[in-house]
Amino acid sequence: MIVLDFLPRLGAKLPITKAFIGNLTGTIWIDAMDKMLVRLEAKNIIPGVDKNGKPLRFSPEPKLVYQQAKQPGGEWFPNVIRMNADGDASAFYGLNWDVVFEFKDYRKFNAMGEQEKAVPPEKKL
Repeated sequence: MIVLDFLPRLGAKLPITKAFIGNLTGTIWIDAMDKMLVRLEAKNIIPGVDKNGKPLRFSPEPKLVYQQAKQPGGEWFPNVIRMNADGDASAFYGLNWDVVFEFKDYRKFNAMGEQEKAVPPEKKL
């Protein structure tokens, strides 16, 4: 497992719909073999930086959690997404509540079936 901490890039210009990303700091877990994101956990920083350019403080609860798992066939799929605005409408472009999406019981289906030849009906004389 590769674990990386991240901070927002100071001065980054993001579209208004994604501006909340510039207020997040946290940790990313990456599967070392598959090079796939396993988990992302981010907390909201409070605006302001210290003399080294690092955020002053962050929220006690994660604001964003994204987690995925490897399936038996080798595919990676999300199993948890949580966005916790904690009543702050500016946290996620207007979302001001706590929402959790849980995914489970992924099943692989085969969309190709056996094709039967159409037999024209017999003509009656």
